[in-house]
Amino acid sequence: MATSKLQQVDITPNALLAGRYRVLGILGQGGMGTVWRVKDQVKGCEVALKTIRSTGEVTAAQELAFREEYRAMTRLRHPNTIEVFDFGVLDARTRFLTMAMVPGRELLDVIAGRAMPYETAYSLLSQLLRALDFIHSRLYVHRDIKAANVRVRDDGTLVLMDFGLMAQLGTAGGGGMSGSPGYMPPESIRGGMIDGMADLYSVGCLAFEMLTGRVPFTGSLRDVLRAHVETPAPLLRTRRPDAPVELERIIAKLLEKEPCKRYRGAAEVLADLALVAGTEYACPNLAQAQSYLVAGAMVGRERELHAMDNALQRAMTGIGNTLLVGAPGGTGKSRLVAELLVQARLQDVMVLEGRCREGRQAPYGPLVEALQPLRAILALDDVEHAAALDLIFRDQFPGTGELVALPEEQLRRAAHEQLADWLVLASQKQPVVLALDDLQWADAMTQDAVRALARRVGEMRLLLTGTLRDDELGAAPYLRSADEGGLALLRLAPFSPDQVSALLDATLREYAINQPVMARLVGTTGGNAFFLTETLRLLMDEGALVQRAGTWIFPEHADRLDVPTTVD
Repeated sequence: MATSKLQQVDITPNALLAGRYRVLGILGQGGMGTVWRVKDQVKGCEVALKTIRSTGEVTAAQELAFREEYRAMTRLRHPNTIEVFDFGVLDARTRFLTMAMVPGRELLDVIAGRAMPYETAYSLLSQLLRALDFIHSRLYVHRDIKAANVRVRDDGTLVLMDFGLMAQLGTAGGGGMSGSPGYMPPESIRGGMIDGMADLYSVGCLAFEMLTGRVPFTGSLRDVLRAHVETPAPLLRTRRPDAPVELERIIAKLLEKEPCKRYRGAAEVLADLALVAGTEYACPNLAQAQSYLVAGAMVGRERELHAMDNALQRAMTGIGNTLLVGAPGGTGKSRLVAELLVQARLQDVMVLEGRCREGRQAPYGPLVEALQPLRAILALDDVEHAAALDLIFRDQFPGTGELVALPEEQLRRAAHEQLADWLVLASQKQPVVLALDDLQWADAMTQDAVRALARRVGEMRLLLTGTLRDDELGAAPYLRSADEGGLALLRLAPFSPDQVSALLDATLREYAINQPVMARLVGTTGGNAFFLTETLRLLMDEGALVQRAGTWIFPEHADRLDVPTTVD
């Protein structure tokens, strides 16, 4: 496999990982791996880097679970969940993913064995339930809700962490230990089916802890697990006599032994909690609402995604190729390529990303951005290419050399050829995807380099991909032809009415809309995914599209739907 040619990596303070992550220290450590605080040298910010390292004890199932953790997190972008960025391989036995650094404190430290003020508990519980309502709408179950997996920012924002046990709804519990004992739902212990109601049981345990200072059941591991299955949960008011009766009823319903007796979903809990806590907890805030506008999985582009995946598989087997995605702005080009890059990372492919920007930019700017991690990896053992590559990286790359005496055009050609040599060398170590976004704005130097790479891509385990607005190619006319320079072009058509409906199904999940309003949305947006999404965002912002008891309610009258008539 691709990892076999990677050298063993020692993870120590100040080490550089994957060519871009400088190790600053340890954030946490467990039996399967470590979470490190690192500096992303490319983006210039600190992130958390989580590793899973095999020492002969990590099973194939555990490694698969780590990959699935990353896959799930890429599909769960919500203000109350942690954001994930990168996934990759460090050596033959070490995988990693990177996540946002979340300042603040663990909820376990906030509770600190003491009963929490009601207002604080209501705020945190409503945020947690909103996160779970979103996660469940994407057909996932978290399976490890506990105080240690929640952080609270200084401004009171709750962030749900650690998706290592994430599974699809309907997964078999398997019995035994899968989660944290103090919060484990009975069906997980018994081996029943795990769905959103399992998370709600764990929320009940956590809510009890927030309101009393300790979880419902304590003692030995055996005693706690048996109590979850056999012993009725203590009533809230036995531990906190001043608790509202209705709040006690909510907690008791969450802690029912049989899933069918619990709430059917987080939205129902939120509705009852709002009756106790106040109407300010009844509706999601704008950021929470707008998180539903991103589909959990690719919708309406199955054929195109299949073509992109075929191009990736060819590159991985040694048949380098190009496939650019072209369409007018807002048609879903970047979303399609982003999905491809997730799949590439999960298959241990090195992903290099750069973006062309409108207006003035430094020559080779997108390539410098994309190749930074590769430069750090190859610079030490590939000094022979430093002179020519200095033209591309300028003072960012070590080395000068004799090529500076050549005429400028000849120097550029030599640099582009040695850039191709460099990528040949890199792809021998690991398959590579080079993705350049918004190529219609590429500077002339980048255009020339892309053409040079396309001519030699067959020598590499490389997929050269990217996006371009094919209706704005005045600055890059060479991209008009799908055949020129070996550049293949995949064009996206606007969404059909059925695809628009599928997009709403994948984003909002539960919604109520009549046919005239649907026709108005389809007709106005013309099947442009960006236009549709931004129209829905505007309706949410104006309070015209609201969520009630888990269902998104559209306005009833199409002629009163005040939306822009053009994407501009």
